[in-house]
Amino acid sequence: MKTEHKKLVGRLIELQHERATSVVELVIRDSRIARTIELEAILESQDGTILEFNEDLYSTIIEKIVVKERTNLGFHLKNGLRFEEHYTLKRGRDLF
Repeated sequence: MKTEHKKLVGRLIELQHERATSVVELVIRDSRIARTIELEAILESQDGTILEFNEDLYSTIIEKIVVKERTNLGFHLKNGLRFEEHYTLKRGRDLF
């Protein structure tokens, strides 16, 4: 009887830990969604196509840019999203 009780208590603790982990993951996901919506609103508020560097926009959206290779950049956005951009070198010049 005591062995079965210990197993049940152990399982209960395990399930409580799993639940807590899931709740944390949901909070993180919801936070990313909210930040993504904010970034989307910022981008939509821009007038048309962005033709030149905008330092305010950059500092609002970009956390950092990582040069992985000469033709491979990693973009880390402040909303937690990350993506890579690959480009080719053409006649010694970098082209995106």
